[in-house]
Amino acid sequence: MSAIVENVVKDLKQLEDLLVQCSRCGTCQSVCPLYKKDRQESSVARGKMYLLDALLEGQIQKAEEIQQYVDYCVLCGRCKANCPSGVKTDEIFLRARAILRQVKKLPSWQKMVLKVAMGQPKLLARLAPLFHMGVRAGAKQVEDGVFKPIGLFKPFIGEMADRHLPEMAAEALTKKYGGFNQAKDEKMRVIFYPGCATTLIYTGWGEAIVETLLYFGVSVYVPEVNKCCGIPSATMGEMGLYQQQVGENYDY
Repeated sequence: MSAIVENVVKDLKQLEDLLVQCSRCGTCQSVCPLYKKDRQESSVARGKMYLLDALLEGQIQKAEEIQQYVDYCVLCGRCKANCPSGVKTDEIFLRARAILRQVKKLPSWQKMVLKVAMGQPKLLARLAPLFHMGVRAGAKQVEDGVFKPIGLFKPFIGEMADRHLPEMAAEALTKKYGGFNQAKDEKMRVIFYPGCATTLIYTGWGEAIVETLLYFGVSVYVPEVNKCCGIPSATMGEMGLYQQQVGENYDY
């Protein structure tokens, strides 16, 4: 067993109490969107937890292969919501990703995006039109609002070329709603923090929320600068960067 795998097994012991709660009933199999897609046990929560258990107990040592299965999870939370044993699958997989990141480090370009782009919210908002055009020019639309990168970019972005991307908005939400939005017959005031996803991608959601609140007499303050909440870093196993970004939001 390599030194890296030994460290991984040692750190996975932190999850032992959570892993043993799974009774292997298979309820998660009926709700997992990935299992419905490819019908592989390794795609479903039960299968991934079995692999983590096997690695923890020394039955298998293919940590890099297990990392791929854990990273494959989209963290939709359906398995947790429907689990009769109340297994905290989201916590297990997030923490497992951070532990298994020792086996295969995040590609440098992804780290750059997390550290630089996510740390420059003003710049991201200004570049929204360019992102919008870039996705449309460098990806093929597979359905309404969903794109897949063309093969030309695979040497640069690796496995990400096989994933689907949401369409970037042509204009940041904060360009229209950033600052104080006064309701006609004001009854109360609220602060709406849309985060980077609603600011740059799902702007229609943000617009609907603000307009609905205004309609019912609720004035809305939308921060002109919306820092990354850290979720992208956490889902990629970069928990150190995640904690840093959460801290920056608290300070802000």
